[in-house]
Amino acid sequence: MSMQPGVIVKSSTSGSIFVQRALYAQGGATPESLIVFTSIYDDFYGGDSNMDGNIQPPYTGAWNYVTIDGTAIDANVKFKDCIFRYGGSGSAYGAIRCVNSSPSVDSCLFAYNSTGISVEGASNPTIKNSSLYGNTYFAVNNTGNAFCVFADH
Repeated sequence: MSMQPGVIVKSSTSGSIFVQRALYAQGGATPESLIVFTSIYDDFYGGDSNMDGNIQPPYTGAWNYVTIDGTAIDANVKFKDCIFRYGGSGSAYGAIRCVNSSPSVDSCLFAYNSTGISVEGASNPTIKNSSLYGNTYFAVNNTGNAFCVFADH
């Protein structure tokens, strides 16, 4: 699946995406062309989608995660110029969960999640030119320990 620049994905508390083959999410460098994964309560991107007039503010863990499963074709799972906000579950799971997979993450922003990226099992993601801040537990949580995670500025 390919996502077009400017797409905003808003999820509810139990919302998640499960990737078993390929996902190509490449946004653009301008604010209106970024691809955003966030909570239904996040009015900053896409406006007041839940029509509550900002009664319910977004919060850490307001939606689950994007899981990259071990059946995914690593070379075909790429995130570039994406934003991940208010995702993750508990202290272990990130807004992106790499489960025996090795996606590419380039020029992305991870903010206000429980954990930015969780690396589980035999995963070896490549993270570069990305910002990870304001995440409650970890920026990157390498629970698998099968590989060192390459994260470069």
